[in-house]
Amino acid sequence: MISDLLARRLQEYGLFAQVTRELGEQRPDYTLGGDLHAVELYDSGDKLFAHLSMTLTLARFRDGEVMWTFSFDERRLVPTVEFAH
Repeated sequence: MISDLLARRLQEYGLFAQVTRELGEQRPDYTLGGDLHAVELYDSGDKLFAHLSMTLTLARFRDGEVMWTFSFDERRLVPTVEFAH
């Protein structure tokens, strides 16, 4: 699900000529990979919190050199009890 969201956002921003989730005949210039450390929902009785922790890495495909790394670890209050939020 997170891979789909990232691919969709990258496509929407138009930063790259093409965004795909599968390797085809044509090799990409860059790959975006990462590690999902946590996706959690905390219910503290009167409040609901979501926790997301992950690391993303952008690497040049031809030699694997890491061009960019971003780590994210945040907990936020969920405004309603609907799971989609």
